[in-house]
Amino acid sequence: MKKFMSMLLAVAMMLSIAVPCSATSIDETSDVILSDEQIKSMCSAHVELTESMTRGTSAPTEGWNCETQGSLSFSGNASYSTLWLNKLVWGCTRYYVYINNKSSSDLTFVARGCTNEATYTVPANTAKPFYFPMASASDYFCISFNAPSNFSGYVSCGCIIGG
Repeated sequence: MKKFMSMLLAVAMMLSIAVPCSATSIDETSDVILSDEQIKSMCSAHVELTESMTRGTSAPTEGWNCETQGSLSFSGNASYSTLWLNKLVWGCTRYYVYINNKSSSDLTFVARGCTNEATYTVPANTAKPFYFPMASASDYFCISFNAPSNFSGYVSCGCIIGG
């Protein structure tokens, strides 16, 4: 019984260790396309979007405070379904969104909740940064990705460099 309790406590301690994340700067004029692993390592949390009916194909209902919880990375691949972030992001007055389109076709997505809500396009096999201003830090921001799609990226609090 002592061995079992020791193993249980060891596992619990390993699962409770927080992984630190530091800020990483990206030159927005750079043509370097980051890998999924590089994006995941830069962010506090990662959301894997799939066509599964249990996750990713419907509007989110949970919130993510980007100011206190850090960046939210995401990736997805869908042939027919619209994919959504599974969190409503809030806490910032401006969001920096980096999207790496790994598909041979253009990726379209809709930015929702920001002051410049619209449909945007990332050309095939291209990575591109976007900035989305918010009316208030308490407003929710979310993104939906139209099919077909194969992408990765992240959302973080951010301001336009030099602005």
